[in-house]
Amino acid sequence: FKYNFDLGRTRDLGEDTNFANITTQYGLNNAITLNNGFRIAEGYQSAMFGTAYTNFWGAFGTEATYSRSKLLDDQYIDGWMFGANYSKTFQATNTTIALAGYRFSTEGYRDLTDIIALRQSLKDGTTFQSTTYNEQSRATLVLNQTFGQLGTFYLSGSASQYRDEKPDDYQFQLGYGKVFNNGVSLNLSIARQKNSYQTNQYTTSGYTPPKTFEGTNETTFGLSVSIPLSKAKSIKDIQLNYLNNSNQN
Repeated sequence: FKYNFDLGRTRDLGEDTNFANITTQYGLNNAITLNNGFRIAEGYQSAMFGTAYTNFWGAFGTEATYSRSKLLDDQYIDGWMFGANYSKTFQATNTTIALAGYRFSTEGYRDLTDIIALRQSLKDGTTFQSTTYNEQSRATLVLNQTFGQLGTFYLSGSASQYRDEKPDDYQFQLGYGKVFNNGVSLNLSIARQKNSYQTNQYTTSGYTPPKTFEGTNETTFGLSVSIPLSKAKSIKDIQLNYLNNSNQN
């Protein structure tokens, strides 16, 4: 049995909001685990119920999350999010595949971050922007291949579909990592993502017509080098990081 409790306060999302998270994991046996989670905030509640099953073919997981949210008009909206995932490591080739597979959300499902920002928009009459609001489905895939002393390569990608005519979002990332015999570690990455968001003012009856969208196309290059100086606890490692981002609207 494993449990976790978080108590915090949001910042820079809208009006600062207190929240609490409670998560539990209970192993029925060495193959089946039950997962539960609850999130509580002012005018927002969500509950997650899931299972994980492991066998020779890999690890399978499913989850269902229910959310109930209140906007400024004291009316609640609620909905569900359903997800399934799979992961497997092939020992013969040191290949790991993690298909965090698929998630589908009904029309009334909302994340806490979107609700907080939306309330602020309604309160101030300002433009509401979000890349995740009204997400209908999302699929992700992660591949990890180890080549012994040559290092490790990984590839990841995701695609999201939305309601309200919002264009699809995509993200792809390719990376390489290696730890040398002297302890120096090197990581290289390149990522490409396309995101879009609505720029209309939001009212309690919906977006102000006509619906308009703005999007960004970003390519990011990353380089990270870590150099150990000593095994002594009083001496820290040297870390060098470089990040280059090109943003195209």
